[in-house]
Amino acid sequence: MGKSLTLFLQILVSRFFGPKYYGIFITGLLICQITQIISGLGLQKGGMRFLAIAHDQRDYKMMPEILKTAVLFPLVFGTFIGAILYGLAPFLAVSVLKNDEIVLVLKQFSFAVPFFTILRISADLSRAFKTTKYAVIIEDLLFSLLQIIFFITFYKIGFGFSSVVYSFILATMICSFWMLLLVRHQIQGFWPHPTKKQVLNKNSIFPRSWRPILLYSIPLTPFGLLLIGNNFMDIIMLNIFTDSSRVGEYAAAARWIMFFGMVSVSLELIFGPLMAGQLGLNRNDQVKILYRSATRWGLFVILPISVFQLLSREPLMLIFGKNFLLNSPNVLGILVIGAIFSAVSGIAGLLLTISGHQYIELAFLTGNLLINMLLNLLWIPRYGLYGAALANILSTLMTASVRIMIINKVMKMHPFSIYIIFPLIISFILIIGGLVIESIFILNMGEKTIIGILAGGLTLLSITINGFDKNDRELLITIKNKIFRN
Repeated sequence: MGKSLTLFLQILVSRFFGPKYYGIFITGLLICQITQIISGLGLQKGGMRFLAIAHDQRDYKMMPEILKTAVLFPLVFGTFIGAILYGLAPFLAVSVLKNDEIVLVLKQFSFAVPFFTILRISADLSRAFKTTKYAVIIEDLLFSLLQIIFFITFYKIGFGFSSVVYSFILATMICSFWMLLLVRHQIQGFWPHPTKKQVLNKNSIFPRSWRPILLYSIPLTPFGLLLIGNNFMDIIMLNIFTDSSRVGEYAAAARWIMFFGMVSVSLELIFGPLMAGQLGLNRNDQVKILYRSATRWGLFVILPISVFQLLSREPLMLIFGKNFLLNSPNVLGILVIGAIFSAVSGIAGLLLTISGHQYIELAFLTGNLLINMLLNLLWIPRYGLYGAALANILSTLMTASVRIMIINKVMKMHPFSIYIIFPLIISFILIIGGLVIESIFILNMGEKTIIGILAGGLTLLSITINGFDKNDRELLITIKNKIFRN
């Protein structure tokens, strides 16, 4: 639902203002995300780790210290970084992005940096209590919903394109304060009454135990920057070599790929703890089963959607507006193929990290970033949007292939199983057949959508017939029984 609301907001922006201003909005949002990661000082994950440990050890006095550290330092540093962004906005816009129209947007986004940082950190702090409901409600649902409401309101009043940024700033401020109050409520609700009274009587604002928390957290910052660099290097480079309209066209196509990232994150949250537990018991055979299962499930979720998106490219891009039909459909097709390659590699990066090979994974992230950057430098000036898309999928394919080989060499396991062959062959035949039909016959948008739905449905049917092994079927039975029991 959260991703759907985000997509709906961006569709509104693209239809109201077109590719150019949609590209400007995406660029400003991306720079705000980068500054948010820097401002957070790694406390998004570090604070969650320390609070989870304090929760498990029932260290009541440490909990407010962690909260103060995770809020005070990012708030001060985020304000400082926001001020720098405000001051450097003309330089970034003119000298780096070659677009003076983005100056005002960068200055506006700079006011959101400290609040955006607190929102992200407090959402992860809430997860330390082994519940996701508060973070999901505030960060994923309310944040996007408020942006939509404020955007429509400001637009009707007459703020024009600035309505987009103003709605982001206001929603960020409200949700960050609300999320922070919920985390404080979670901490106080966890204290026994005598301890609560004792701790609340100490009104020191500045934390006394901040050093070990920051020493652990700050080194995590490069991981966050590498991840966002790998995910958005194509958009960053397009800003440098093309104009905002091209950025908007590319970003709109890339929005349909965000679902695949959500699947990957979900699989990591599900299978990560399971594999970590089995690794701790030296049960490599069980890790191998989990690794292959995670790959299979990720591929089986992504494959039908990929087939549908490949054959319904134009109808999907028409949702953003007629101005997105020139290049975006083909860009979407290239990116979808890259997503299938990525799904076949499974959660190899996570397995390297939890098995004690985190520095190898750091090297992979760095290498992927450098390869992506180099290919973008070579291809965007020559091929434009298609060069960025090709650079994206080639760097992903190269990195994923080497990851698989390293894991196979070090841990003697790979993500492939015989059960993925039949669905892959069927999907390949359906894609080729659908593209041939589209090239021979002149089809309207509705007919292309129907072909995509039918092909995606047949892919799903092939998975159901010959895609599941014994463990998968037992899991499906367990899920079905739990649903009906509840």
